[in-house]
Amino acid sequence: MEILVHSFPIYYDDSHPIEDVVTVAVVLIDAFSGRVITAPVKVSIDGLQALPRRNLTGMRVFVNLPPRPEYRIKVEARMAGYFNPPDTPFPPIPPTGDEPRLDIYLYRRPEFPFDPDTTLVRGRLIRTSGDPVVGGTVTADLPTVPGGTPPFEARTDERGVFALPLRMPENLLPTDLVTFTFEYGGPPRAFDKAVREGVQNTFRAAIRIDGLNEPDLDAFVGDPMP
Repeated sequence: MEILVHSFPIYYDDSHPIEDVVTVAVVLIDAFSGRVITAPVKVSIDGLQALPRRNLTGMRVFVNLPPRPEYRIKVEARMAGYFNPPDTPFPPIPPTGDEPRLDIYLYRRPEFPFDPDTTLVRGRLIRTSGDPVVGGTVTADLPTVPGGTPPFEARTDERGVFALPLRMPENLLPTDLVTFTFEYGGPPRAFDKAVREGVQNTFRAAIRIDGLNEPDLDAFVGDPMP
């Protein structure tokens, strides 16, 4: 092998090293587990062709972006089993103090591969006309425990179907009830039901967002939706 030898010294200018400047580091978080989502999810910025770099922690990092007063972060997460969130502005208003980090929480779709022992509540939200409620919000407030617990939350899909995973408090009594609240635009609906832990619980009939029905919630194995 021929080795090239220069007859003159070579100097490298390291006075202006090339540095990447992080503009925004997007962290996608599972809204139920609180874990960083490492599954394939497409993250982009509206109006720009830039692609993020994905580091070992799961962050999607955009570097050296052209200056803008605001960037709008787009997330396409359906292939990973999550709902697509609304476009998220960066910098956030009000500031979080963690910039350039931007946390975005994603909610699981009904077809998400839940663990078999997850306490799960499935159902369907409709109008009295029979039309599905798309993009409705379902929350569950658990029985009061010392310190309290935040409500768990789910969304309804194109069929009005939802799957709401729960973490039940310790020492739960059989008589303790969970308060479910259903919201979509108008006045919310709320009623209480007993939930069986560690299995799939299913509302036996669709819940009418503009009605008064309170379907039974029973332990069920299989897909309850038509």
